[in-house]
Amino acid sequence: MQTFFDNFAKLARKLIVPGVLAYLSVQAQAQSDVTIDIDARQSGIRIAIPTFQNEAAIGNSISEVVRADLQRAGTFAVVVDQPEWAVRATVTAVANGRFNIRVWLTNFKTGKTIPFDAPQTKPEQYRATGHSIADFILGRVTGQGGFYSGRIAYISKTGNQYAVYLSDADGERAKAALKIKHPVISPMFSPDGTQLAYVSFEKKKPIIYVHTLATGKRQILANYKGSNSAPSWAPDGRKLAVVLTKDGFSQIYTINADGSGATRLMNTPAIDTEPVYSIDGRYIYFTSDRSGAPQIYRIPVSGGAAERVSFQGKQNVSPAVSPDGRRLTYVSDGRIAVQSLANGAVSYLTAGNSTRFPANNSEVIMFTSGTTLAIVSVNSGQVQRVPAQGAIRQPVWGPAPR
Repeated sequence: MQTFFDNFAKLARKLIVPGVLAYLSVQAQAQSDVTIDIDARQSGIRIAIPTFQNEAAIGNSISEVVRADLQRAGTFAVVVDQPEWAVRATVTAVANGRFNIRVWLTNFKTGKTIPFDAPQTKPEQYRATGHSIADFILGRVTGQGGFYSGRIAYISKTGNQYAVYLSDADGERAKAALKIKHPVISPMFSPDGTQLAYVSFEKKKPIIYVHTLATGKRQILANYKGSNSAPSWAPDGRKLAVVLTKDGFSQIYTINADGSGATRLMNTPAIDTEPVYSIDGRYIYFTSDRSGAPQIYRIPVSGGAAERVSFQGKQNVSPAVSPDGRRLTYVSDGRIAVQSLANGAVSYLTAGNSTRFPANNSEVIMFTSGTTLAIVSVNSGQVQRVPAQGAIRQPVWGPAPR
């Protein structure tokens, strides 16, 4: 099977557009049956989370959602004996079928207890409530921002039908935002989580759409001559970086969120693709074959000279920046690589030529292996499958819905 890397090097000389390139990559990936090893080690900060008092009144176990969230990240080990931290909570019925949930988080080393009032909830909102409690615990114990209340989006293929699915960060409550009989690639959440940009081939060529999730309304963002692909939102949501071939070569442009003002950042004969913004919005990281094989580079958002970022590994693609701005994740010779943006140090979280499309977060990295969706903990290296619909490609993290 030809890999993305083989296609990249061969097709670069033929000026195959990035959208088609990505489509060929995911089609080839679907033919591969790759097995990932699931590591369920009990490592990390020891925390006890007993059943919440009176949670049976809600009809579902909020405490179980919290336990599963914290276990999944690999930062925590949920235990019964000798915990370092413990969670206690009570569920109280109030008016209109709603419930208040009061949480106490205790640090046994210091003896300090921190209270937390979860958002008032209805029974059908128990999973969202559990995620918000897990976010509180993660933030208080580690100082890192929580991600459990966020969403993920991914492309799914079942038979001849493609779909864009949204789900909770744990893969639950999956719902299709779009179903279509044409390939869809490169989903990317807007910073506020209200929109998705993606590339659709429904008009027989790659065109970038912006999809408003609350209404289902779709509008074309870029439909220039040639290929329109690889959308990525700026942190303020006002612009996107895109890859266009309207001027002959595959080049990176910035474009306003209403589709106006396409501005080319560079003028090179190389294939430049997969742009992503830095968290502060000052730089755009991207993949380019300008050195002969695909590597990661960055360029100021105002344009100028590109600076090579990745040096270890023969072929590095698919950059993603962590929400805390401290690291860059990419696929390096088929492995998930994590590179410090402070000192350039690189470590690897997976082994073998089996991983694709890393989606960065501060605690875990989501990726596909074959057509399976999985996450790997940055802290422990623990890998777990994530429930998903169909054959999965290109997962991406998003913020909590508003």
